Amino acid sequence: MLDALYNFAATFYAMKKHSLIIFSLMATMASTVLASVQAFAQDPVSYFMEGSSFQMQWNPAFAPKKGYVNIPVVGNYQASVAGNTAFGDIVVLKNDKYKFIFNKKVPASLALANLKEMNVTSTSMRVGAVNFGSYAKDNKSFWSFDMGARLDFDASLPYGFVDFLKNGNSVKANNLGYDIQSYCEMAFSYSLPVTEKLYVGARVKGLVGLMRIGVYFHKLDIEKNSGYWSADVAGRFELSGTVPPIRKSETTGNQIFDLDALNEDIFENMKIPAGYGAGIDIGATYNLLPNLQLSASVNDLGVIFWKEENSALGIACKKLEFGSLAPEDYISGNLPDVDIEDFEFEVANSSRGTTALKTSINLGAQYGFLNNKIGLGLLYNMKFQQYRKDHNITLSANFRPLEWLHISSCYSLINNNVHAVGLGLNICPGFINLFAATDILLGKKNKNWIPLEQNNMNITFGLGIPIGKKGQRLQKARVKSLR
Repeated sequence: MLDALYNFAATFYAMKKHSLIIFSLMATMASTVLASVQAFAQDPVSYFMEGSSFQMQWNPAFAPKKGYVNIPVVGNYQASVAGNTAFGDIVVLKNDKYKFIFNKKVPASLALANLKEMNVTSTSMRVGAVNFGSYAKDNKSFWSFDMGARLDFDASLPYGFVDFLKNGNSVKANNLGYDIQSYCEMAFSYSLPVTEKLYVGARVKGLVGLMRIGVYFHKLDIEKNSGYWSADVAGRFELSGTVPPIRKSETTGNQIFDLDALNEDIFENMKIPAGYGAGIDIGATYNLLPNLQLSASVNDLGVIFWKEENSALGIACKKLEFGSLAPEDYISGNLPDVDIEDFEFEVANSSRGTTALKTSINLGAQYGFLNNKIGLGLLYNMKFQQYRKDHNITLSANFRPLEWLHISSCYSLINNNVHAVGLGLNICPGFINLFAATDILLGKKNKNWIPLEQNNMNITFGLGIPIGKKGQRLQKARVKSLR
């Protein structure tokens, strides 16, 4: 899986022509591509999936029924996409084929039809390489160890930039950018009862940075002039894991990063690890009433420190002239093209870079009926993305007709305007634990089963082997529900 992360990063590094068109296209579509490979983040349908090891990713105080050993690599996959831009917003169906809005044959009217003023997307991924846990001797406290790879991706595409590309208009395309970081994570979790009603847990994580790249323009004012375009630019370029070659600018004489020199051999010059960091998750559950359990957690409190000697910081602050206003260009379908090298990111004196993890806050409540065979849950989740905060309220219905069969369904309201229906299944007959959940079952999809209208989605899959005796943590809760 690490090779897959490296190959994904290479698509951004290994281009001799880094045009803004390519950057924007890849930034907007990458979330859908990443989701289709089914790697990892938190799926709200799994929050109340009692007994599943995935529930612990939400709250380290959620201990499963028994200890477990997940099958390496294939036993722990998740992916999530969040934002206001769906795959159907950036593709157009033409002659039974989907074409991206930047395609020359897609008219401006169709390309701009579904875009917002600011189009943002965020993808979080994780794949587990080693995952196991067990109850302690008291059969109440639970510990676990996890090791895996993570990748976070965020992109921001303003409407004005696409308007400029398709129509050649004067626009303000501020806040165009994307950010990627990947890292390995090693985590140790421990949870224990404090009182008969209160159960607490914590997960301590050591982080090893693999790579990081970011391009962001907080100012990009493009004007149409007589025979050419001009742009007033202010932005930055950040890279950790390697340092691009440096050359002298032909216009200013200052030292700039030679981004055109980045090629397919870039990994020969990459320095791994590119940084180190640490993080923590903390959580608790409290049985307020015999059948009512409250829960709360804060996840991914932490930072990664990227090594200064393997990092680059470039600053662009200039006025740029480019292109042609010849009518035949538009007739032939040629789009204005700006090479990122033209911005001439000047070498800046940078200290060791620091990036924060995507912290999330979770508040939940579940009420059980019929000896806990049915549970109704309410979850509030807030996650700090690179370009915005996401708020998610989820209503959940959980069915446990058999000891080894759990079914969960949920309805999520995201940022007051996006809706999603999720379904999860946990099968744990004693010799195996199979978990699968998704919220992309409904809605229109293309032939590759990629949702066209859904801009927030989650996929989770896990396969493990239960070990040890049943913990008394869950058994106690069920006894209380009978009183």
